[in-house]
Amino acid sequence: MANEWVKCELDGDDGEMVSLTCSDSITASKGTLVNLTDPRSTTGIAASGAMIGGVVARDKAAGDGATRVAVWTRGDFIASASGAFLTGVSLRAAGQNTVAEAGALEASGAATLGYSLYDASAKEAGPVRLRLT
Repeated sequence: MANEWVKCELDGDDGEMVSLTCSDSITASKGTLVNLTDPRSTTGIAASGAMIGGVVARDKAAGDGATRVAVWTRGDFIASASGAFLTGVSLRAAGQNTVAEAGALEASGAATLGYSLYDASAKEAGPVRLRLT
């Protein structure tokens, strides 16, 4: 997976890992930022502005018979920026496993995934604090 999220430090009980329901047909590689759909499910990689389910903790292969995927919801990760932003700004999914600064409307909702721990330029990888719980 390109732009995979790399775990640095997990918060709480193993990054507050949760299990999301998924289709047996999806592939979700470790380090993939996935979306959140109803009810407490994921359909795969998070599109730009999507509600976030978490970061995949273990590989899930298509056709492996599994209909659940484990995701981290809290911790510090290295993630790639889709554009420039400053330290401390709220972040959202930007598609292709990258992050971007959350706009005013997104900054208060479920599309916000956490905040930046560095000043980023486009396509630069750096530390991000994931805060979903």
